[in-house]
Amino acid sequence: MSEDVKVPEGWRLGYITDFAELNPKTEINPKKLYPFIEMDATPIMGKQYKYITFRKGSEGGSRFKKGDILIARITPCAENGKSLLVPEDIELGIGSTEFIVFRAKDGIDNTFLFYLLTSDLVRSLSIGLMEGTSGRQRIPNYVFEKIIKVAVPKSKHEQHRIAEILETVDNAIEKTEKI
Repeated sequence: MSEDVKVPEGWRLGYITDFAELNPKTEINPKKLYPFIEMDATPIMGKQYKYITFRKGSEGGSRFKKGDILIARITPCAENGKSLLVPEDIELGIGSTEFIVFRAKDGIDNTFLFYLLTSDLVRSLSIGLMEGTSGRQRIPNYVFEKIIKVAVPKSKHEQHRIAEILETVDNAIEKTEKI
C-alpha cells in the first residue's frame, strides 16, 4: 500500500511486523516430544490441521505456540494458501522449516491477523515477491518487514468483531461445501 492511501478513522497503517512478531523465539525442551505440523498436514487457509505427528525438541523446525499463525513460505505451498492458525489444543509445537511463524503483538487479535495474512492482498503481494530458483522460490521475511503495508483497526474489539464475521462466513461456506 502506498503512503497516500486513505485509512479509515480509528485505523492504523503499518508494515505487517508493526502488528506481528516474525518468527518469534519460542523456547522448547530438546528432550521433550512436541506436536509436529508438517506441510502436508497444513490446510488451505484453515484453523484445523489434517493430522499431527510428534518430534523431539532437538530435531529442528519452526517453533510456535497456540494462537500463532503458520504461513507456507515455499512454492507451490505458498501459492496454494497453506496456512494454519495454531489451535488451542497445541500449547507448543514444531513445524516444517518452510513456515513463517507470526505471533500477534499486544493489542492485535490473532484471528484478525490470520485473516489479514491470508487475505488476497497480502498473499498476492508476498507471492509476487518470492525469490530463488524456479521450483524452490520462497517468500523472504523482509517482505513483511519493509514492503507490505496494511491498515488495522486500533481497537482490538473491532478487530475481533471483524474476525467473527469472517469466521461466520467461512463456517457457512464450509457447511455448504459439505452439503
